Amino acid sequence: ALRLIDHDDYRDPQSPDRLAHLAASYFKRFKLLGEIIDLKQALGLQKLAVRHTDWYLDALISRMCTRGHMLKERFLIDKTKKNFNAIVWQFLDAVMKERGDTALIRLDATRECISLISQYPELDGSQELLLITYGYAMRILPEIMLGHGIARRLEETAKLGSLINGAVSAFIASLSLEQAIEWMDAGRALVWSQRLSGREPHKV
Repeated sequence: ALRLIDHDDYRDPQSPDRLAHLAASYFKRFKLLGEIIDLKQALGLQKLAVRHTDWYLDALISRMCTRGHMLKERFLIDKTKKNFNAIVWQFLDAVMKERGDTALIRLDATRECISLISQYPELDGSQELLLITYGYAMRILPEIMLGHGIARRLEETAKLGSLINGAVSAFIASLSLEQAIEWMDAGRALVWSQRLSGREPHKV
């Protein structure tokens, strides 16, 4: 059995990997058994893992997003504004930290935020936060195309349409028409450039 840990007394800054693995074990057991204490332990340990992970490592982004998913489970049990805000800002904090090859993880984090804000507008009450999140997503898109082969780029391009359309629609709804046009043009250019780059060269 996994032992309970008092996070206030637990200090092991040299082992963020072990902290993250232990947090994952508690979270897995929570998903299997539904015991809230396991989720609480997972959240506390993952918080320590994030805190002790060096700021320049790609693993920091991954661990922050993992904790975001854990926070989402807590929110689904107790749908308070406090719990809602904790998820959104955990994901956005990860999105704003540009590290190495983390664009896909950060883009998924923006999608999580957009989904939550759209699904629970009564808890957020801010169209501005939705626009900010879409703005981050649109700025991450070009990063997706760097460092990947043609097949991967085309796979990701196929998923971008709904995100780009959502961003444009959100800015139109807020009457930010100039920004809506800018994102529409940028998104269209990105999609077409990737489609053209994926074509087989003509044989003579």
